[in-house]
Order: sequence, then structure tokens, then C-alpha cells
Amino acid sequence: MDDKALITCATMFSTYYGTWQHSGKPVTLSPARLRRDFLFDDSCGLLMHEHGHAFYKLFDYEPLGKICWVTQLVCYTKDEKEKVIYAKNLISKLSSFCKCNNVAIVSSYPYAINAVGYDPNLTTTWASALLKACGIPYLQDVQLEPNHQVNTKFFIQRPDSVTDLPDGYEYIALNKV
Repeated sequence: MDDKALITCATMFSTYYGTWQHSGKPVTLSPARLRRDFLFDDSCGLLMHEHGHAFYKLFDYEPLGKICWVTQLVCYTKDEKEKVIYAKNLISKLSSFCKCNNVAIVSSYPYAINAVGYDPNLTTTWASALLKACGIPYLQDVQLEPNHQVNTKFFIQRPDSVTDLPDGYEYIALNKV
């Protein structure tokens, strides 16, 4: 992964991702931190698109097959309706590019969960096991909570439409491709 791509992703993340819940300051990531936290082994990658980017990790998990776990999804717009469109497009391109059987994500943003296409039965059945098997450092110690939520201690300001998610929690979603 070249530094130019990571610089672009860091800039776009800092511009479009969101703000911290308590301070209201933008959430920022440096290119070095993106490399360390999202490209931590050879099974990780990045898909860039004109309207966003997605970091991901691929792994096999029987009997589900190849899983593409989206570790960061950023859409280059502040308009919530456009985010839904851009995110769905990006997830579609990512699942085709990765040739995976299932896509998973942990996010507090409804557009990201919607883009994956949340399957409640699949998520209920497999989310806990996949959290343990995914090998994603920031998810290794989280536990699946009721309503397909995990406490990641990521205290980001969420859209007003998200009223059922406790502070520091995110949704988990899994869907077949």
C-alpha cells in the first residue's frame, strides 16, 4: 500500500467520518495509524472509489466460506442520503472484488449497516463466533450484546436517528453476498 493512498484516506476520514461525542472535535487518523490499525496483516486491504473507501480483512470461516469484514467504511459526503447510495455501491464493489460469500461490519452508522444488508438470522447465529475468529485487533475482546450490539468504546457522535444505541456501542451486521 503506497503512502499516497493512505494520505488520501486519512484526509477523507478526518473530513467525513464524524466527530467525538463529548468534545465535538473531528475524529482523525494519521496515515501511519491507518496502516497499523487497518492493514495489520496480509489478509487486509483497501478498496478506493471516487465516492469513498473501505478497509477490509478477508478470512475463511466454515461453514460460511470467505468473509469480507469491513473494518472502515468512509463515504465522501456529509449528506446522509448520499451516504446510503455511496455505501451500497462501495460494498457491492468490495464484495465483487473480494469474491466473498459474506460481508460483515461493526458500525454505529445506519448507512453502513444498511449497505451491508443486515440479515438478522445470520447475524444472530454467527456474530459471536465471527467476532472471536475475525482476528481484528480492536474486536478481539468485545462481546456480543442484545440487539446485535457490541461495546467498542468508540464514543462517536451519531446521527439523530440512532436512538437505541448506548454510548460507546456499535451495531454488528452480517449478510450473504
